[in-house]
Amino acid sequence: ARRTAGQDKRDRPGSMPSLVMAPLSQPRVPSASFTGQGGSALKQAEDAANMLRELLAKRGVDVSAQRIGHTGSRVRLPLQYFDGTDYARLTPEGQVAVANERFGKKTNAVVLQAVGEDRDEWKLGRVYRYDGKIGAFAVYLTGEDGRVDETASVLVPPLSAMFLHEKVAEFAQRLAHAHRARDEAEADLLLQFYVRNMPTTDVYTLSDAQIERLIERAVPANRMPASGAEALARSGSVAPLIAEVKLSYARSMNGMLLRERMQSAPLKDKVRTDLLLPPHRPPAPELGVIAEAKGLDFDRAVESFEAISSLVMPEACHAIVAARHECIQLARLSLFHVDIMQPLYLDAFDKLQAEHRSRLLHFLANTWQPAIRRVVTQAMASVDPQIWATDQPQPSIQ
Repeated sequence: ARRTAGQDKRDRPGSMPSLVMAPLSQPRVPSASFTGQGGSALKQAEDAANMLRELLAKRGVDVSAQRIGHTGSRVRLPLQYFDGTDYARLTPEGQVAVANERFGKKTNAVVLQAVGEDRDEWKLGRVYRYDGKIGAFAVYLTGEDGRVDETASVLVPPLSAMFLHEKVAEFAQRLAHAHRARDEAEADLLLQFYVRNMPTTDVYTLSDAQIERLIERAVPANRMPASGAEALARSGSVAPLIAEVKLSYARSMNGMLLRERMQSAPLKDKVRTDLLLPPHRPPAPELGVIAEAKGLDFDRAVESFEAISSLVMPEACHAIVAARHECIQLARLSLFHVDIMQPLYLDAFDKLQAEHRSRLLHFLANTWQPAIRRVVTQAMASVDPQIWATDQPQPSIQ
């Protein structure tokens, strides 16, 4: 029952509101969009259910069809394991709280119920509780007369209940994504089952050289015998490791051969290659647009890129090697060590240290630093000065 339009705004004190009986059922009217405004609450719920059916049909999800997977088996993986949390705006408990606050005791959701053994159907109902232990909503279904039947309740998983306050398009995308993810997972399991049961006797595996490199990388150096990886392979102590790698390698080869054969008849016509095979890469676009990053100093980025990129030029590599050679030669001279053959007074030791420090700085400034500059200049002589400036003054040694 609902109040008349005249008494919707106010009632006189002491007077009883006039009542008029609402129709017992509303026809299902297809709707391209669900606005949630105007009409009775039951009609809006029916419109939401119809819109959900249309959106799911456009995405290739038909709950009224038989629930047989593309593998031909009626045993399917649970759909709730593939629920994408990116589409959920609220937690299940939050969804129930919002629905109860907005709709009260009225119909607040469209739920998916089994009809027979091989098909499901969307029905109206009121979700009143979420059971976190089993991960399901408790729902009272709406009868044919439009009233919520609270005498019996059913339990449905989160993907089988769309609240009326949700966006229908988002829920349809969420459900379609779960169906697609489940199909891909089942297809991958089926493909792996085929690959693991293919014969591996005549499949080419690892050569002796590859096995030796495998042992060198897998066995620690302290456990490697002096005779090398070849002797360790002949001993048989690493035979289980080699056998496991060979088996994995053979299965990978079988998988590559199977995927190639599935792209042509007769296998192409017998299995769903769109799920078992990775999607084709789209062609590279002829034209593209590079978005400018915010807060980017372009001139400084170019200078940094050119400086880092210059280090991989052959001339730069030769200059680094030559400079490193000069540094190694300097280290071999032991210029920083002072040989003291007899005991000295402290004043004499300080004087000796000062003289040695003066000779050392003179050698570094007049001999070693020019040598470094000479080898770097010679190595970078063929490089454009705008790319790598070698004539800039070098800091002197202090």
